[in-house]
Amino acid sequence: MSTIVRQVITLEPSLNIRDRGVAPTIAPTVSSVQNRKGLVAALDDAVAVQGALFTPAGIYDFDEDPNSNINGTLSFDGVSNVQMIGQGCASVLRQEAGTTTGDWHLLSFRNASDITIRDMVFDGNESNRTADEQSHLINFGDNCQRITFDNCIFRSAYGDGVRGVGSTGNLISDIIFRNCHFIDNRRSGIGVQRAWVNSLFDGCFISGTGDNAIDFEPTGPTQPPPEYLTFANCHVDHDSSAYAATTGGIGPLALAKSIHFVNTHIKGGEMFVGNVEDFKFLGGSIVTSGAPGRAAIEFDRLCDGVDISHATIDSQLDGICFVNQSGNAPTNVTCHGNNIRATQVGIVAEAVTNTRITNNHLIGTGATVGIRSRALAGFDVDNIEVSHNTIAGFATTGVRFAASPDNFGDITCTHN
Repeated sequence: MSTIVRQVITLEPSLNIRDRGVAPTIAPTVSSVQNRKGLVAALDDAVAVQGALFTPAGIYDFDEDPNSNINGTLSFDGVSNVQMIGQGCASVLRQEAGTTTGDWHLLSFRNASDITIRDMVFDGNESNRTADEQSHLINFGDNCQRITFDNCIFRSAYGDGVRGVGSTGNLISDIIFRNCHFIDNRRSGIGVQRAWVNSLFDGCFISGTGDNAIDFEPTGPTQPPPEYLTFANCHVDHDSSAYAATTGGIGPLALAKSIHFVNTHIKGGEMFVGNVEDFKFLGGSIVTSGAPGRAAIEFDRLCDGVDISHATIDSQLDGICFVNQSGNAPTNVTCHGNNIRATQVGIVAEAVTNTRITNNHLIGTGATVGIRSRALAGFDVDNIEVSHNTIAGFATTGVRFAASPDNFGDITCTHN
């Protein structure tokens, strides 16, 4: 697992956005144009002295910058060694009401590094605006490094709370979101597209998204896939019909790598994983919504190196499902020490190889099979161990192996 170790030295706020004419909306003559120009000038001042920019309590509305070359109300293009500090939920930067033509972002980053933003609220004002679905609150473009958001709220985006799109040779790397909330964003809370690596989401809360709460949507077959991303101690409260989380790479030739969920809890939705190497779901829980046809967590397409251990799964269909699509079956799988309750099958393992299903506790609630492994046409099951599992409440079978029509190789099934 990649580890990000970075000491952030907090500077005393040396500049105040109000000194540049930025005014809260309650001011009698407030202008969103004036606010935007003042905020840009204040950021320039902070960059010049490598200082900290202070946003006192208030709601500040901003228009769009017609001269921004990266579609941002506040553009961090070529910016480094600066901090933005607010007063928690009382310091709000908000996109003004109205209509946006094309995509637009409240904060946009490119060629940016060594930036810390903390104790702020970023509001897309979605209910009072019309915009493109690619209008995000925070957008990372090419070559963004060592940027930290701490104790911030991202709410009401027309698109994603945060989205990252790097490119070959221009990675997004060493990004930290710590103790942040992503609330009521129209598309996703966190959108990971491509070339985003070595980053951490720690202690974050995501709720009210219109699509996936966490969405890996990698595009461009020649572009770098996401790698070394960790979601630790996060909570997802999901209520849309989409998957709560989708993770994976661009395709079988461009796998996402080292995507880890540690002590992360998902309520009201399911997870889909595909085209990934070294995926971990350790501790934490998934409580599903009961969406038709979905397991609590499904591994499809190519998944090489999967570890689900010590998790709690409560599913209204299948619990954990490893399936074969287009000849890309999961391989090198560990499924150990989990508590699983399911109404259908506890663990499904189709055409898997090098798989260990051990020390799990499975409870069926009107369910059919505790653990089912099946060979598919053209794809054998080989080197699979099913042992030391406790299985109860499944109406048909505790453990079932089926060749349909192909074969099984080495099987160990003992002490269940």
